[in-house]
Amino acid sequence: MRYAALLLLALASCESDVASSASPVVGGYFDQSAGPTVALIRCAGTCAFTPYLNVEEICSGTLIGPNLVLTARHCVAPQVNGDNGVLCGKTTFAPAYPADNFIVTPAKDILEGGPWYIASGVSFDGADGDFVCGHDVAALELRASYVGAQPLAPELSPPFAGEPYSAIGYGDDQDGGLGYRHRRDGLLVQCVGIDCNKPPIVVEDDELMGQTGLCGGDSGGPAVDLTGRIIGVTSRANATDCTTPIYSRVDSHAAWLVAIATQAARDGDYAVPAWAFSAPPLDAGVDAAPPFDAGFSFDAAAPKPAVGTVSGGCDAAPARGGWGFALAALLLFLRSARGGSQSSS
Repeated sequence: MRYAALLLLALASCESDVASSASPVVGGYFDQSAGPTVALIRCAGTCAFTPYLNVEEICSGTLIGPNLVLTARHCVAPQVNGDNGVLCGKTTFAPAYPADNFIVTPAKDILEGGPWYIASGVSFDGADGDFVCGHDVAALELRASYVGAQPLAPELSPPFAGEPYSAIGYGDDQDGGLGYRHRRDGLLVQCVGIDCNKPPIVVEDDELMGQTGLCGGDSGGPAVDLTGRIIGVTSRANATDCTTPIYSRVDSHAAWLVAIATQAARDGDYAVPAWAFSAPPLDAGVDAAPPFDAGFSFDAAAPKPAVGTVSGGCDAAPARGGWGFALAALLLFLRSARGGSQSSS
């Protein structure tokens, strides 16, 4: 049923899709929207403007609730045995960084100066020591809700080869565009799961291979189908030419997604998203009414501010002129450091 519906949508919109796929994430266009794809910044310790934001790493993510960001696990946890790229069956995850090390913004350009939203909790579907391949999905719960964009729903039925999708992220567009949100439409899922295995490329059953165009900084960004739902989360790609992108399939994490969405709705005092009610039966050990912590590691000491405010050392986020120079210098450094093996995007 889903295949037939998407086929009709593809036929109805093929003219615009073909045109956009030829335009230049790499080869895309600037996404001028107010979200729901967001930039995710990991700070060197607790995020603080003193006076410059202590940026360590840039990733992408997507709001699946007003206070819930879906991203890649390697954006929130260190990798072990991954210094020279991800090696499936060897590279694993260490424990996640503390929640207050993360701050997100829905701005189309991270130099715009916010608004900024600090994380209160980090969650992932699995355990410390998991292999990166097949487990590269995580979520951040935010201390405050962002209501400037409609969150996207995960698609909890399986993707299929040939399915059209759009890639969105803040990564390097190979033209000096790191830190700006890009989108590329008209891409196609190349294969799903172990059908993608063609040495040296290794793809797990809980992953899919996309078409092209993802680079450093796009990690955690979404693959969005023609209905506007997330089918994958950017995990890794070829580090040399930004090709053969591998996504974590969101349908493989349905029970976990329902649990964290329910928890985030409780914390944010809003209704549980409709997609969480229409999800497949929970079969991963998560009850229909999940425990109150739902797998999150919370910053319990942090106050929960009103919607749109920022706290915990970042409650006075200055305008672009105050810290933009330092962040711009970091972006220039990152652009010059592009450099295979598969690497985390």
